[in-house]
Amino acid sequence: MATTFLRRDNVTFRDQTVYMAGHAFVNCVFDHCTIVVREATGVLEKCTFNNCVWHLDLFVSDRERFQQLVTNIGPILINSLPSGNAAPTVGVAR
Repeated sequence: MATTFLRRDNVTFRDQTVYMAGHAFVNCVFDHCTIVVREATGVLEKCTFNNCVWHLDLFVSDRERFQQLVTNIGPILINSLPSGNAAPTVGVAR
């Protein structure tokens, strides 16, 4: 059975929480977004990520699955994260 995705072409997302599951993003731009990746499948094709934060909610049960995750999404994550000075921080109230 084929998976059906809600396709988004040439859309710019700014300051939003975007869920990958069930979506195919093609030529999209993500600016300062939180990208949520869960077990369900999503597609990223020719997208640009600027200072995004990634929320990975995944279960990795074996080495092969982990290697696949690192190979497929690792470069996207590294290139989309803000530098240390621009990264969001969380303050602790005392």
